[in-house]
Amino acid sequence: MVVRTESSDADSSQSPETPAPVPTSTIDLASVLPLAVGLTKPGGTLLIAHALWRDRVPNPTLRDEETSGIRSAMQALADSEDFLVSISLVGDGLLIANKR
Repeated sequence: MVVRTESSDADSSQSPETPAPVPTSTIDLASVLPLAVGLTKPGGTLLIAHALWRDRVPNPTLRDEETSGIRSAMQALADSEDFLVSISLVGDGLLIANKR
């Protein structure tokens, strides 16, 4: 899973519009998401690929640790007043969160 966010001021080699990927070797969105949220500036966009996680996230009967963790992290982002969140249903889903 890749979380993409707007680049920080510390990396001046990239333009503000260039996404900075934050790869994760395991699905641990709950620990990566706070970092990505902190790096996203007002007006920036946070993208989370594979948001539907092979159609497991929207299925409430699936309660394994990975699926529940992804679901909880995304719900926390959606409940945040700092972001306007939507999900594209194309492919495996893409969560799009614009920081207000």
